[in-house]
Amino acid sequence: MKKIFLLIFLIVSYNAYSQISLFSKFTGKPIRNKNKQELFNDTIQLKKTLNRLDSLCTIEEQKLLDSISGKWKLNRSGSNWGMYSEIDSLTDQVLIINSTHFLFYEQNVKTKEIKLFASEKVNFLRKMFGKYCTREFVFSDSLIWSLSLNVENGELEQYNSGERTELGRTYMVCGNLEKYYTRFEE
Repeated sequence: MKKIFLLIFLIVSYNAYSQISLFSKFTGKPIRNKNKQELFNDTIQLKKTLNRLDSLCTIEEQKLLDSISGKWKLNRSGSNWGMYSEIDSLTDQVLIINSTHFLFYEQNVKTKEIKLFASEKVNFLRKMFGKYCTREFVFSDSLIWSLSLNVENGELEQYNSGERTELGRTYMVCGNLEKYYTRFEE
């Protein structure tokens, strides 16, 4: 019984020391020697740092939007298991991305008539506590889509990476829906 108590005591002590040590590394001062005013100042400094990180994320998000904005034609789709669906030869799937919306259209190949069938607001998925920026967007059906521009071949890659839930998010590892677009040439 003494060994179990000693083990629990050591684990709790180590955990508490680790938290103090981590805080000290971030602020540069040991926590034991701080008064209330210094702790308050450190909290304010932490909030300023997080705000700076948030503004950097906004800049990165704007760069991503600038790089993927435009008119795109669906080239192929399928899943990351390698199963690809056939592209309809009568209609083209067209995606127009601007700074506020994703606009999904169907265009008749012969008549060039274009019809809007879905519209989504640009809504970036922000990670917990703003730790890092993301290339993921949350659509109105709570699906999370990652979009990126492949600089080697110029394709826009879109894949479903999970779903936003009440508790946070889910992650899809296998069977993700993938779509590949090429810039629309008129």
